[in-house]
Amino acid sequence: MKKLFVLFIVSSLNTSLFTACLNAQRNEPFTTYTFSALAMSPVNVLEATVTNGSITMTGSSNSEAVVEMYVSGNSPAIRSRKWSDEEIKQELERTYNIEVKVDGEKILIVAKQKSNSRNSQFGVYLKITAPAQINSNFQTTNGSIQISDLSGSHVLQSTNGSLKVENTSGNISGRTTNGSITVTNSNDGIDLRTTNGSVTARNCNGEIILTTTNGGITAKDIKGELKLNSNGGMKLEGISGNLEAKISRVRNTGSDNGSDMIVTMESVGDYVKLSTDRDNVNLTLPVSKGYDLDVKANNIKTSGLNYFSGSKEKRSLNGKVSNGGTKIEISTSEQANIVFN
Repeated sequence: MKKLFVLFIVSSLNTSLFTACLNAQRNEPFTTYTFSALAMSPVNVLEATVTNGSITMTGSSNSEAVVEMYVSGNSPAIRSRKWSDEEIKQELERTYNIEVKVDGEKILIVAKQKSNSRNSQFGVYLKITAPAQINSNFQTTNGSIQISDLSGSHVLQSTNGSLKVENTSGNISGRTTNGSITVTNSNDGIDLRTTNGSVTARNCNGEIILTTTNGGITAKDIKGELKLNSNGGMKLEGISGNLEAKISRVRNTGSDNGSDMIVTMESVGDYVKLSTDRDNVNLTLPVSKGYDLDVKANNIKTSGLNYFSGSKEKRSLNGKVSNGGTKIEISTSEQANIVFN
């Protein structure tokens, strides 16, 4: 097989099962790797590591996998210049270690900038289409990661890049620094954390952990077991199930990184636990349920509180609504507003 501008190693794979093509035209892949159904039969995980570039993977009903590698200039001047295939090849060989191989049960893709090279003129972007049930392990530096229409287990790690998860079920673990996180229409085990970024979740179901430092959390239409931690504001709407949410402010930073904790419960499970250092808590609960209330705040206001037995004071609220039921715990040094609606 003709040697390409990348080092390509295939284990237990006939070269007739693999095709590669070069195309340097703008907005088209510079290199495409296609793995047939037979080549994919032992593969259950796809691993990719990219420096100065992003990764996108979409699941499909097909049995083959397609990896498209795009090359983009790192500045407007570089992007506006007309580069030949040979010039791009030489620049990538000078600045990148690129490797694509089948290694037992996984496909391994590496596009890492060489430590001894000058800054590359290009960034590398991977666009992958693979069987929906495949697992993934992706890592980027200075680039985002996006997955969609998948099941299985997925581990996502980025530095200076965002994470986006759509229409995916299974075990999803994501970590990023200096990037936002968005997860929509996804289910099962979700654990996503960022430093210096916001988190947005919509229409998800399962055991869900969302954490951010220096950012806020917005969630809507979430069902299941939800655990949230931030040092910015929270706005949670249409929540069903168990909820534990905490805002941990860093004092003397000069910034609050958001606003209050605002929570609307669509339906409740065994507990709702809300805590914050220096923020108001606004909680709306279904009126037709029984509750065990344990609320501590600088000032407590309620609306629609009926059939209550217990102690109600300015800074504490303890007792039962109806015959008791879901445990409601609120702790804040500011005001707590509870609406039964």
